[in-house]
Amino acid sequence: MLPVAEWPKRLEHLEWMPAKHASSGRMFEKPPDLVVIHSGALAAGVAEYLAVVPDYREVSAHFSWSECIGAFVQQVELNRIAWHAGGSMFRGRGGVNARSIGIELPGPARAISRPDSERDLLRGLLTDLRDALPSLIYLTGHQWIDPRKRDPGPGVTAEWFDGLGFEVFWRMAMERD
Repeated sequence: MLPVAEWPKRLEHLEWMPAKHASSGRMFEKPPDLVVIHSGALAAGVAEYLAVVPDYREVSAHFSWSECIGAFVQQVELNRIAWHAGGSMFRGRGGVNARSIGIELPGPARAISRPDSERDLLRGLLTDLRDALPSLIYLTGHQWIDPRKRDPGPGVTAEWFDGLGFEVFWRMAMERD
């Protein structure tokens, strides 16, 4: 893999809407191996929120759903750490932010079903990410790395990620381990 400074910084076909705290993330020290899927708690426009989030909530994600655009936008460069996973653990290790790419789906997280178009756009984004960062091996939802969280919620299932080449750690996958 290329040195971090030589990684692609953006997926060029996506609009850029920087998260307010995007520049506070340091560069990755090692290539990320995990993608964490989140969902906005209540609002569909997660990208718009992360662009203006209050200073006391230093949160960000690499990619978020923009309600204004009706698609994903990039908010943190691919070679920088985003602040999306807090004190989470994955496969017995903390420091999830420093090893993962964060993606925010539109809210609400409690949605029982989601449109096929949302799933299809996410699958396209994940395919593009795998091409840009071949180090990405694992994929999980926020609720599976932090028991206090409930996102991305019941409307997103492990089947969404079939055939994308990730090792998926969703509820069913975790029960096998």
